[in-house]
Formats: sequence, structure tokens, C-alpha cells
Amino acid sequence: MTNAGKKIVLAMTGASGAGYAVRLLDVLLAAGYDVAVSISPAGAAVLKQELDLDVDLKSAALDDLLPPTVDD
Repeated sequence: MTNAGKKIVLAMTGASGAGYAVRLLDVLLAAGYDVAVSISPAGAAVLKQELDLDVDLKSAALDDLLPPTVDD
């Protein structure tokens, strides 16, 4: 069974748990899902506070949210 072409929307709000959201994004992409991410301004603040990630809400790419890989 393939997940290619299956679409998921991941919304990050101001709730705590940014690490879980980033991990879920990583797992979904690895499983082949087409993921769209929506981040509220409060969600960006939580990403900064919990993970020290600066997210530009106008031009963020999915790779900006993912942890570095071994090759990076």
C-alpha cells in the first residue's frame, strides 16, 4: 500500500507540543504523504520557544522545520 498522492494538512497552533508536530511532519513525509503545513503566528512563537526554530511565516519551506539529516 502506498501513501503517494495522499494529502494531509498539519496545522500548528499556539498549543505546546511543537516537537511532536515536527516529528509527525518528518514521519508523514518519510511515509510518502503529500503534506501541507499551516502555522499560526502563535505556532511560530511556540516553535521558537520550544525548539529554537525561527519560522518565517511568509516563506517557510518544509525543510526549515525538519531536523538535520546525517548528510547535512
